[in-house]
Formats: sequence, C-alpha cells, structure tokens
Amino acid sequence: MTSISENDDTESEPELETLGLCPEACDWLASQYEIKGTIGTGGMATVLKAFDSRLHRFVALKVSHPGTDIIRQRREVQALAQLQSDLIVSVYAFHNFEGGGTAIAMQYVDGSDLASIISQDDVALSASRIRHWMIDVAKGMSIAESEGIVHRDLKPSNILVGPDDRAVIGDFGLARQRLDTTATKHNMILGTPAYIAPEQIESPHAADTRSDI
Repeated sequence: MTSISENDDTESEPELETLGLCPEACDWLASQYEIKGTIGTGGMATVLKAFDSRLHRFVALKVSHPGTDIIRQRREVQALAQLQSDLIVSVYAFHNFEGGGTAIAMQYVDGSDLASIISQDDVALSASRIRHWMIDVAKGMSIAESEGIVHRDLKPSNILVGPDDRAVIGDFGLARQRLDTTATKHNMILGTPAYIAPEQIESPHAADTRSDI
C-alpha cells in the first residue's frame, strides 16, 4: 500500500462490489460511511476516502483484499494504536468480516505522499524543506522505537505531507513489535526492494529502527 492521502481531483468514486469484497463487507461499509473515492490500491488492500457522518470527519478506510492475512492487519492496528503522535497516522477503528477481509478506519491526511511530490517536475524541493520533513520522520520513528515498533517499509510513498507541510508516517502494514519473532515467517523477505535495508533482507527479525531510518 502506498498512500492514504491524495488530492481530490485524482479520486474516483468506486463501486464497492468491484473491489472483490464479500457481501457483508460491502453492506457494512455502505451503512457506516459515505464512500467518496479510491485513494490507492496495493498488494494487500485498497484504501478509500470516506466520510463518517456520525463523527463528521473524513477517514481513510484500508480494506483488505480477499485472502489477505488478517493477523497481519490486526498487528497493524495494534501498532498504530500504541503510537499517539501527530507525526504518525492515527487509527480509529478495526472491523473483521466473517465472510473474509478487514477494514481499518484511519486518519485522513488531506495532502499528498512524498513519492508523488518528488515525481512532480514543476516542484522545486529546497534542502530546508526536505530537512524539515526528515526531522518530522525521524521524530515519528523515535516515538515508534520508544514503543518497540519497527516499521519495515518506510519509504517516500508512506510519508504523507499535509496542508501544514508536516510529514506524517503511514502504512504500518509490515510493522512488528521489536521482540516479536512470530510476525515474520522464516525465509520471507518483507519490504520494498528499492528501499529495504540489506540487514533486513538478511534477517527481517533482526531489523530495528536503524533499518527503518
């Protein structure tokens, strides 16, 4: 999964049935939220922009694809729930569907991810602005480290930049507790090839915040 934030003009209103969700998931999502658009789709989930009329706020709904490891989705929610910081995306709710799949309601960051910003040819990025973002990221990862959480997929597309130009860390889908040796199967490599640290390839269990940074 890449981002939980996009500009409104790139969003398209989805038909929930086309996402391959079980009927229970479609009915529940339609009854709880007003679906406004698709933010992005990754290997494990689709992220939707939605409006929660009960709490009168926009949320990012991360809806897992059929067959996705529910235990890993639950770990993501548990990791985010421990991290109370305006530099890390907040989690609001988690729902597990009996027919298969999960939905995670998270903070919606009204901006863009860093990968999209970098790819814009007409945007000049000053060293001071980049330094500002990286300080935000380092502070956020310091908070994660204090809670014993390793991200394991920190990259530009998982760093969101809001309207206040503050960087917020998102997508803890591959995260694990530092001392949890059950979160990764042996001989499994997790991460994004262009950004994964060499020591994380050699031993995902041994990777820590230094690998994230």
